[in-house]
Amino acid sequence: YNKHELAVLANYIERHVLAESGGVQDPIWASYGGLGKIILRIGEDTLHNFSFQPIKVTDSDDIDYLVQSMVLFYLGTTRRAADISKTYTLKDNIHQELVQIATEGARAIKNLDIPTIGKLLHENWQRKKSLSNSVSNANIDDIYNQGLQHGAFGGKVLGAGGGGAILFVV
Repeated sequence: YNKHELAVLANYIERHVLAESGGVQDPIWASYGGLGKIILRIGEDTLHNFSFQPIKVTDSDDIDYLVQSMVLFYLGTTRRAADISKTYTLKDNIHQELVQIATEGARAIKNLDIPTIGKLLHENWQRKKSLSNSVSNANIDDIYNQGLQHGAFGGKVLGAGGGGAILFVV
């Protein structure tokens, strides 16, 4: 299988064989790896109709700079992503805002603009929390706010939300 076929197969297995709901982007990331921008064509056959545009950061010093600007904080809780994602209510305006944030984020990564990457992750996190009351809770909000108070430019809970880890950009 090439990367595209592997992502399509993984999405098919997750959704149709295992009957799990979740983001179609996760199997795409797993198949392609690295830094990139996923373009989904919502409303069409999303599981097949997507593209992946790599973001080239090839200088090892630049890669180190990006990595050293991130802190992964484990929240100490786990959850089933499918249980969280099936509670999402996605409104068209939120979808368009997330697409715009991703487009700006790809540009910020390419330019190694760490403050902007953090700001955009923060904006993404605010939109994501509006999808469902299950995405965050008082403990997650407290930890996130402490990260901001201690100098993080921004961040977000990874995956579906509700637990797992927060990625802070510092």
